[in-house]
Amino acid sequence: MASSVRYEVKVSRELASQLAELKAAADESKAKRQLYNSLKRCAVELLREHAGSERDLLTAPLRRAVYRIKQGRLRTFDILSERKKLVVMLMVGMRKQRDKHDAYEVLNRRIRAGDFDPQFEECGIQRPAL
Repeated sequence: MASSVRYEVKVSRELASQLAELKAAADESKAKRQLYNSLKRCAVELLREHAGSERDLLTAPLRRAVYRIKQGRLRTFDILSERKKLVVMLMVGMRKQRDKHDAYEVLNRRIRAGDFDPQFEECGIQRPAL
């Protein structure tokens, strides 16, 4: 996919709420400010230009449905509609291998629970069977 293709970026309602809380707390905590700035950079710079990149694909069974952006241990998960030129950020989490709070484990649980069904529907993507 050419990097000149630009996408509109949206965030899930829950993630938008978390980002608003993080932004409000950014003045009080350096760690929260750094996390907020990292997420903002991801949405503004990385997602718009690298959406749909082969290197950002997850492996089966999420292949071709969910993409990720890695920034150190931070993972941002998104889905996209090439037809609509739309990227929807689903969630953000920390990579903690072999931990129930690992970003990939949480993503899989939330997809199975149907938490992101409206976003999949908006992009015209069938929810992956996990």
